[in-house]
Amino acid sequence: MTGPVAHFGGRDVKAEAAQQDDGPSGWDWFKAQFAPALAPDPFRPEDAVLVELARYAQTEQGRAGIGWLHSITDGAPYPAGFSSLEAAALAAAKHEGRAGVGLVLTRAVAEGQRLRDAHNKG
Repeated sequence: MTGPVAHFGGRDVKAEAAQQDDGPSGWDWFKAQFAPALAPDPFRPEDAVLVELARYAQTEQGRAGIGWLHSITDGAPYPAGFSSLEAAALAAAKHEGRAGVGLVLTRAVAEGQRLRDAHNKG
């Protein structure tokens, strides 16, 4: 079939690329898409609470209490044996919530210990 060729106008691709070159490109851009957003932690307790929690974790009663909390949160077994996908997904979501509490507790104790060590050095 012969006839006129449709012409949609030209584009200056180099000029468009130069205008859009205001951020990371290539692999750096791709990695940036998966980086977590930097935001303040609204649930972070005050430093005094963290230090006191770390101090409590060093006592015999504190180790026992925090150990028990870990066993019922992030140490709890993963749920299994469900008859439907929906029930399994709901149980997994509940388990993730419980485990999250235990991980926050672990992070708080570790950060409190870091703060105590920094205070003792300085």
